[in-house]
Amino acid sequence: MTNHNLHPQHYADLQRSGLSDESIRGACIATVPPGKIPERLGYDDSGLSSMYEIPYGEGFSRYRCFYLEGKAGPKYLQPKNSGNRLYIPSLAASILGDPTKPLYITEGEKKALKACQEGLPCVGLPGLWNWKIKGGGLIADFEKIVLRDRPVIIVPDNDYRKPGRNGYKKNLEMAVDGLAQAMMGRGAHVSVVQLPDGPAKGLDDYLCSRTVASFHALPVREVRPANGATEEKREREAKTDRLIKLALDKAELFHDADTKAYATIRNEGHRETYSLRSKGFRTWLSGQLWKTYRQGCSVQNVQDALGTIEAHGLYEGNCHTVHVRLASCHDRIFLDLGNDRFEVVEITAAGWRILENQNLIKFRRPPGMAALPRPAEGGSIETLKRYVNLANPTDWPLVAGYILGCFHPSGPYPILAITGEQGSAKSTLMRIIKAITDPSTAPLRSTPSELRDLAISANNSWTLSFDNLSHIPDWLSDALCRLATGGGFATRTLYSDDGETIFDSKRPVMLNCIEHVIRRHDLADRAIVVGLAVIPEERRIPEKDFWGDFEDDAPEILGAILDAVSCALRNVDAVKLSSYPRMADFARWATAAEAAFGWAPGTFAEAYARNRSDVTMMTLDNDPVGMAINLFMEDRLSWEGTATELLNELEGMADERTIKAKGWPKAAHVLSGKLKRSATALRTNGISVSFPPRTDKQRLIRLEQVGEKSVRSVIEAENEVHNIDMTDKSAMTLSRGGSVMGASYGHGDRHGDRANDASDVTDDAFLIGSVMSMTDKKGNLSNNYGTHDAHDARDASIPPLLQDNLREGII
Repeated sequence: MTNHNLHPQHYADLQRSGLSDESIRGACIATVPPGKIPERLGYDDSGLSSMYEIPYGEGFSRYRCFYLEGKAGPKYLQPKNSGNRLYIPSLAASILGDPTKPLYITEGEKKALKACQEGLPCVGLPGLWNWKIKGGGLIADFEKIVLRDRPVIIVPDNDYRKPGRNGYKKNLEMAVDGLAQAMMGRGAHVSVVQLPDGPAKGLDDYLCSRTVASFHALPVREVRPANGATEEKREREAKTDRLIKLALDKAELFHDADTKAYATIRNEGHRETYSLRSKGFRTWLSGQLWKTYRQGCSVQNVQDALGTIEAHGLYEGNCHTVHVRLASCHDRIFLDLGNDRFEVVEITAAGWRILENQNLIKFRRPPGMAALPRPAEGGSIETLKRYVNLANPTDWPLVAGYILGCFHPSGPYPILAITGEQGSAKSTLMRIIKAITDPSTAPLRSTPSELRDLAISANNSWTLSFDNLSHIPDWLSDALCRLATGGGFATRTLYSDDGETIFDSKRPVMLNCIEHVIRRHDLADRAIVVGLAVIPEERRIPEKDFWGDFEDDAPEILGAILDAVSCALRNVDAVKLSSYPRMADFARWATAAEAAFGWAPGTFAEAYARNRSDVTMMTLDNDPVGMAINLFMEDRLSWEGTATELLNELEGMADERTIKAKGWPKAAHVLSGKLKRSATALRTNGISVSFPPRTDKQRLIRLEQVGEKSVRSVIEAENEVHNIDMTDKSAMTLSRGGSVMGASYGHGDRHGDRANDASDVTDDAFLIGSVMSMTDKKGNLSNNYGTHDAHDARDASIPPLLQDNLREGII
């Protein structure tokens, strides 16, 4: 005897089944003294050499037998007339009364013990036919098991369906099917696992060489009831009931204000939120059925269950707001990092921290959402400046301010329009901003073709980015305005007659274009327009190198942005602006973070006011009515009259080509509408448009000069820069120690001292060009709005590019 009162031969036999000392001891397995063998069996077998006892309990045991050399006999014996019994290890015994727990059945005690040792509740049959009594019913031990609605998985040896030395083993296959039908008759849901072919035949052999996870991945044959369609219907209904129960037991069901049902589930220590109709929830629910009952299910099974589950979420669940990427609660901002750990950043006025398992905010993960870099402390926003290829360095506060604005939980959000020639890295800048605000597997999108497409994009993203626009149709211009400042929009629900899909949230939006595509004044009033410089071919680098550098810097860049968001939370209530523009909340938010960026007070407000003025002038230059009003009021302090009279006056000044242009009003009421759209831009340009109360059945329009009229356009000056090649004599200057995309620096300096990059933006040169006259030599209004020559002799007067600060860029 060497261990556990076991003969070495017996101990070795148990070890071959992978049984641990603890399992052997817990099962009370022991060697039977030779002199006690006849007493235990009730008869004498002279060929037996030894045997060990496997107690079943209740005074019954079976015995593993070993024979003398040259002798043979049954591998297992039991007392005469003791009947068939079920071997039930302690782990299996603990779950017999809980039908939600799956139960495994195999052939043999050692296999059942090994399964339980690996965490699989399993009982053992002495043989595949030993489940039945005379007459065909289940043996009495099955009465200990609650079978109704229980998943039961039979695991026979791998050769139970194959012919052996005694011929075809159909009798064993019949034994398995008979057992399955008998248990299904008591309401169980039975399936059969097919162990892989090979010399390792049994469940214990498999578990000795493979993992439980691989066992769970083995093919399973679901046993069908023998009595046809009625049983199939009962089975389908039972699966539906199980799916419903699983959802109620394991998920938090709730709804949002739009009566859409959701579920929050626990998965590997964190929480995940899904729409009940989403693929993610359906997959989880099907997985729970398999995990709990070892049963698969069809699409129809899930569909049948979802109606009831959804009703629970709508009528018994609480109402919660469900967010994408960013949310706020109690003066805190929460940012979903979108990673596999489901980490969320909590930002407060005191700083920020990463949370691993929060349940205060319900975040959903739309298809295509990608992970943000995990933020790191100690970064500087000036690191990001290295990757931004601005033609005018004084626009840097606008880019940084826009990015900061993307982290405001409620908006409004300006629309960032990025312009520049081909090869100026417009798309690259948008990818950069997207990567640190709302990464996606498809970061850049084409222009939406209809409102429904825009609504879907806005519902499934936080930051929207539209690439390479050549035109913005009126419907899209109006929709972008509502996205920026609120208002919402609705579209007809697909495949329905009267359903509406409503989107009523604000989103940051950015777009890029070669020429200026923002024509309408209401959109321009919400826009920031920045220009990028051309990058010559000799200063480009491979995308792999560029994005490798950016990915290295991204965690600290995001950390610096989060520092600025915290600073904005801390200071925003104390910010007082000298004037409040259309996007006043955005302006206050960006101004509140100036200290975190190391900017002088008022830096952002100055850059923003200048940009708004420039954009206004740009839209007027592309508005034939606005241009006509400017020309009309040049020699007047005020004018009042009807829309018909004003239209006649304007047409008397304009040339034929202007009058025939698409944007020219053909009727008086159309002119009134266009004036209302142009009123804000005209007022910025020094002309007030008002509509006095109606008198004598006439609707009057009043125009009057207010303030000093602007005559120069910064945006046009920037356009001149866009058309200048970045050669050694290029007309672009950079701040001291700064760099842009399109500039190069030594790789050894990239992670060096960043303090030199933090120069005040007021050191940057600001280029201003002349504006074309709005009239031709005859004094007529010209239709060549905004055209200009970017290569005149004045180019030579602009300071040269600082070669030491160049960084090569990509398109």
